[in-house]
Amino acid sequence: QGEWMRTKHFELMHQEQEHLGENAHHDKEALVSRACSPETSKSSLLDQVRYRDSSRGCSSFGKSLYAFVVVTQITFISAVIATLCITFTIDGFPESSSGQDQFQYTAVTVATSLLYNFGTVSPGGTTAFVGSVFMVVVYLAMCIILPLLCCLLMASSSFLHGGIINKNPRRLRRYFSTVDILGGFSCLDVWLLAFVLCAIEFNDLMAGALKEIAGDMCEESGLCISLSSTIEIGVYLSIPAVLMGWIVEASFTYMEAYFVHPSEMFAPWNWLFGLRLWTTPTAQCDEVPESALEQ
Repeated sequence: QGEWMRTKHFELMHQEQEHLGENAHHDKEALVSRACSPETSKSSLLDQVRYRDSSRGCSSFGKSLYAFVVVTQITFISAVIATLCITFTIDGFPESSSGQDQFQYTAVTVATSLLYNFGTVSPGGTTAFVGSVFMVVVYLAMCIILPLLCCLLMASSSFLHGGIINKNPRRLRRYFSTVDILGGFSCLDVWLLAFVLCAIEFNDLMAGALKEIAGDMCEESGLCISLSSTIEIGVYLSIPAVLMGWIVEASFTYMEAYFVHPSEMFAPWNWLFGLRLWTTPTAQCDEVPESALEQ
């Protein structure tokens, strides 16, 4: 709701500014920046964006580094989906007993096992099944599908054809707003935090619960059942995925502010992405061709 209201407020702000002509200064700056580049119609948004008071642009190394970060993040997210994330172990059974004492889950089987258990085992019938379906849909959408989708959309926005910004700014504005709203529901970092907290607290929680239920009976009988959890490789792989996702999101946020919402320009991003390591000086010109102004 907050993301939607923010987008609507921006729409009203742009309508008022267009009515009053307050965008003229920003539009002229953008025209100057584009007029200085003879390949604007063929260049991407990443080529057109400027840093440090329009004095620096993204270099070839910077674009290659950005593409590497995006590909690496997608690879890590895919690995998180495919690998084990957490293992639950039951200890204390007699050696002669049979049955499963270890339960392992990936990011996907967490959802499918929830759907299976609530849909077929738990009392409540249809109500429990519908509730579990809703939970699974929310989990899969926010923790798996949207992080991957938003990464692809944010990365593709950087390499959009330059004609989009020149010919149809409103379409670009809607594109940025849509991705921004979807990004508000992307929760891979929350998923990581939840798994870590679960693994840290689960062992103490189960030990305390069994102690409260059975008291000293387990120790006296020599049969102490314990439940424990262990973080697997998938959770560790999600850490670089989250960190790289923040970098991609920061770059997307800066470009959104540069092309669409100048009022949201964030100075630290301008400093970070304007470092000499991945930028190059851009040509400066003070006049805009009459043909560009007429367009």
